Amino acid sequence: MLRAYFTFFAESGMETWLAHGTLLGWWWNGKMLPWDWDIDTQVSESTLNYMGKHHNGTMYNYVSKDGQTKRTYLLDVNPAIVERVRGNGNNVIDARWIDTSNGLYIDITGLSETHPDDRPGVWSCKNYHRYHTTDLYPMRDTLYEGVGAKVPYAYDRILIQEYKEKALIVTDSHRWNADVKEWIKKSEEELKAEKEAKAAAKQKEKEEKQKQQAEKNKQQQDEKAKQEQDKQAENKQPENTQPENTQPENMQPENKQPENKPEEVKVEENKQEVKPEETKQEGQQQQKRDLPVKRYVELEKETSGLAHLRRKRDLS
Repeated sequence: MLRAYFTFFAESGMETWLAHGTLLGWWWNGKMLPWDWDIDTQVSESTLNYMGKHHNGTMYNYVSKDGQTKRTYLLDVNPAIVERVRGNGNNVIDARWIDTSNGLYIDITGLSETHPDDRPGVWSCKNYHRYHTTDLYPMRDTLYEGVGAKVPYAYDRILIQEYKEKALIVTDSHRWNADVKEWIKKSEEELKAEKEAKAAAKQKEKEEKQKQQAEKNKQQQDEKAKQEQDKQAENKQPENTQPENTQPENMQPENKQPENKPEEVKVEENKQEVKPEETKQEGQQQQKRDLPVKRYVELEKETSGLAHLRRKRDLS
């Protein structure tokens, strides 16, 4: 089918090349990937339009060189090729090369400059695969399954963009034998062991991330607690004691008796011996002597009320 496909395009003067999974299989060993079930090719928009106008519905009879193989192939072009956007996704394949004996086919998709004014030189298909002109041209001549074919110029960059670098190194269901350059299907035991190893590695990675997150959370909590302690220490008020030197200079200490106190005591001791008239006079004199003490108490009340204001001032 491949030989008939490339022979027909060469005889018709049309250019086509390998794409997608078919291009990836070519990169490994020039053959189809064992797990791939179709062949993908691409053409330019001008070639696609030419196919639709001149070769749609063409029946091509192929005979191998030794005459042992005879096949008839149909080139079927989608009438929706004029629509170059994805739409509902039902017409992303633009044409097919179909083996009429068994229904096997090759998918053909066209590349178009959908935005030549805004993005000149950018080609895309209906599946939104995009390529630059310099990625595609000039084409490289090669062999695929022993048949002459073409691949894009920057095939490596195209493959990495579509499949990532991992697809060029490892696979899941098969093992690459570099000595014979062939894919060897892995046994059920190998697949099971690899699956268990991947699950264990994934679990280990998950536990490591959880451990790192727990350590990070603990560090954040410790820092937050330390900040709270520092904040409380800064906001802590001193004990409510009256600061030194807050009393007026002319105020006497609270425990210091007025200078005339001994006289008062003496009067008290001799109180019983004093006559009533003397007692009255003495009381009036005692009231006069108590005035300084009362004034002291009043001053103390006034100044103690200002102490907390001074503390706030000194702390600010």
